[in-house]
Amino acid sequence: GGTINEACFAGSAGAIVGDTGATADTSAVSLTISGGTINCNVYGGGYGYFSYLATNIASTRAGFIYGSTSVTVNGSAKVNGNVYGGGKGSDAYASDSTKRSLAQVVGNTSVTVGGNATVTGSVFGGGEGISGYEDMAKVTGTSNVTISDGCHITGYVFGGGELGKISGNTNVTVNNGRIDNDVF
Repeated sequence: GGTINEACFAGSAGAIVGDTGATADTSAVSLTISGGTINCNVYGGGYGYFSYLATNIASTRAGFIYGSTSVTVNGSAKVNGNVYGGGKGSDAYASDSTKRSLAQVVGNTSVTVGGNATVTGSVFGGGEGISGYEDMAKVTGTSNVTISDGCHITGYVFGGGELGKISGNTNVTVNNGRIDNDVF
């Protein structure tokens, strides 16, 4: 396996994935890491920022996913960072009050860590929000986190997000594996 030193997103940076007019999950994005070393955070959703988009050009839905997300870390993969089912918020466009709820997943999220994978951070079913921005990196559906096999997580396991709201339920299933800290 190889090495990745920048953040990994299943979604887009600053753009929209899926049908914005749909009333149900119509799209799905997935990211599977089964080997190698990832020296950064991993996201199932998008990033609410892109350096080439000025505030007046960036969409009010930058980094949105209209559909479900799935992140699987298994095999011999090593993630030196956190794993998120949702997206990563950004306050780069916060001067525009219509751009304070970016990187949302309009659907469900799923995170599975198994095999002999190692995560040296924490695992979150939701996204990475920004303090003071309630809807940043929000998941409108349900988050599902499954920990199994011989994996090792040195941090915590959360059904929800890191400052990212979950509108639906959160489900955490631990079938096996080693978690050095608490499960929430």
